[in-house]
Amino acid sequence: TGYGAWPCPEGGFFVGLNLNGPVDADELLARARAERLTNLDGRDFFTDGSGANFVRLPFTALPPEDLAEGVARLANVVKGMA
Repeated sequence: TGYGAWPCPEGGFFVGLNLNGPVDADELLARARAERLTNLDGRDFFTDGSGANFVRLPFTALPPEDLAEGVARLANVVKGMA
């Protein structure tokens, strides 16, 4: 249930989020940009062309309140695509 799954990071700079169900990566990126979110195309991290439902989120470059705002915006984008 829910919209996706992610591991609890134990280090590094990013957390990977796998969204549930088929995702139109181009639509996700366009909608995220419209909400002033910048994220990398998840397909760039898979050599076999998959990864349309993968989102790579940085968590070290912004203060916690900005991260919370970004996650809330991304959640609204994902909910709008459901």
